Amino acid sequence: MDGADVRSTVAVRVYADESYCGQLRRGAVYLLTGVLQQARYGRIPLWLLLEGKQPVAQVRAPPWHLAAIAQVQEAFFTVTGQLSDQGRVLVPGLTMGVLGQDYIGGDAGPMPVNSTYAQTLENQFRRSGIMHLMAVSGGHFVLVAGLVRRLCMWMLLDRRLTALLVSGVYALLALAMFPSDSVTRAFIMGLIGALAYAMGRRTQALSALCWTIIGVLAVNPDMSASYGFALSSAAVLGIVLFAGRLAGVFERAMPHSIAEMMAMTVAAQLFTLPIQVLMEPELPLLSVPANLLVSPFVGLATMVGLMALACAWCTPWLAGVFAWISSWGTLVMERVALWLGGSTMAVIPWKDGVTGAVLIVTAEIGIGMLLVFVSRCLQHVRRYEAGMSGVRFGSAWRVRLSLWCEETRRLFTWRQAE
Repeated sequence: MDGADVRSTVAVRVYADESYCGQLRRGAVYLLTGVLQQARYGRIPLWLLLEGKQPVAQVRAPPWHLAAIAQVQEAFFTVTGQLSDQGRVLVPGLTMGVLGQDYIGGDAGPMPVNSTYAQTLENQFRRSGIMHLMAVSGGHFVLVAGLVRRLCMWMLLDRRLTALLVSGVYALLALAMFPSDSVTRAFIMGLIGALAYAMGRRTQALSALCWTIIGVLAVNPDMSASYGFALSSAAVLGIVLFAGRLAGVFERAMPHSIAEMMAMTVAAQLFTLPIQVLMEPELPLLSVPANLLVSPFVGLATMVGLMALACAWCTPWLAGVFAWISSWGTLVMERVALWLGGSTMAVIPWKDGVTGAVLIVTAEIGIGMLLVFVSRCLQHVRRYEAGMSGVRFGSAWRVRLSLWCEETRRLFTWRQAE
């Protein structure tokens, strides 16, 4: 109708220069003037381009808890600004999921990082296959939850109180991290695990992952187009399904600790490679050795970085010590990335798009079938050499699949009979 105001709501991505971005705060409401256009890529349907010298008017201040988190983050970036270039870039990336050169805001301003060095380091991390270390994942939540559970068990606290404390730490950690879809997946999955622990039940990672994906897609169907959510979910799925089995195979040729780290890396890569090819048509050939070299330092550097984040607002000198210790762990990651990422064998080109992803899946299935065939041939030869007669009897996948189909048919038949 003429003369009537109609309110509408739509998600937009704002693009602006540093002078604008430095004024924006998470959780606040602003009145902006710019050019609204259809997005060229990404999940967000519209872009808002801030041009010229139009003022940014704040309509409502951010909630108190988000304002407090912003102050903690600014204090943390002020502390990391005293480190070397690699520390200013990698310590915030490992701790919060945002690289130092990408941070703009507050009185700390943009990080004084050499742009050429920062871009080179980011490219080498991607080529060496360890770029996932610069994104917050379930590893942060697992480390913090494990520490809280150990403290609660030492104090002999009730499991329900322990689960409540773990959930609270999860919420604080999710708020303090850079917002991303992988954080959302890890946070929801962690809450499901805490609920199971409060009920006295063993946490089932596969069940928690399935419920997390179903719930997230039911509430926000746009997450189905998120590469971050897909990569995070696929990596966890691969680790849950195959990490244990691969570790048992690798233990025959290497120590237990190295076998576990290699199994987790390979299991995650099996499920994430098709998605990575959709994002960028190349295969990181040296990702497994790169992850093996940095894995011993990731946990310690992450925990010390989180301690620096927690102390930055009240005791900057102590936070500086923690950040300095964390930078020694990230220094190892930098050297590995520059060494392996600079190799001509680091990546090979691959077919892009859906065709490339299908080729990856086909190659993985073919290699898996070949390895199973070779393994069975070796077992047959060893059994023949040992002089053992007969054939091994066990539960084959065909038997399990037929039983599952039969139980499913009987379930639906029983439902219809009611």
